[in-house]
Amino acid sequence: MSVEVKAHGLDGTLVEPDWRPLTSAEVEVVLGGIPELLGPFKVLSASPRPLSAGSVVLTREQRVFVKRHARAMRNVKGV
Repeated sequence: MSVEVKAHGLDGTLVEPDWRPLTSAEVEVVLGGIPELLGPFKVLSASPRPLSAGSVVLTREQRVFVKRHARAMRNVKGV
């Protein structure tokens, strides 16, 4: 993604994000492991939320939301 990504700052301004945006390669690894989602995959947007990296991704048949979050805050079970 070549668009400059900004995150919501605590004072309401846009700031440099703490988390780098999701890359096409990361999305391919994650979504490529889900048989129901058919590629190719295209990252359409980057979320401005400051404590994670999220993107809307276009698959061959639908749009899905992909999010990268700190392992210290979530585990595989979502707890």
